Amino acid sequence: RRNGGDMTNTTRARYTFEFKEEAVRLVKSGERQATVAKNLGLSEQTLRNWIKASEKGPLKGQGCSTLMA
Repeated sequence: RRNGGDMTNTTRARYTFEFKEEAVRLVKSGERQATVAKNLGLSEQTLRNWIKASEKGPLKGQGCSTLMA
């Protein structure tokens, strides 16, 4: 990075509730986490976080559309 590793200029991707829910559903139906993450353009850690969050309660998401950074 030009900023010496400073991540303040990084824009985070925002995903809808439906997108997160579908990603988690795919894993829970037997798809491998790595495969789902790759197919959806996510990091495996992001997907793991969503799975963990879904086990604690309903997922949260942005409005109606998926925004990719």
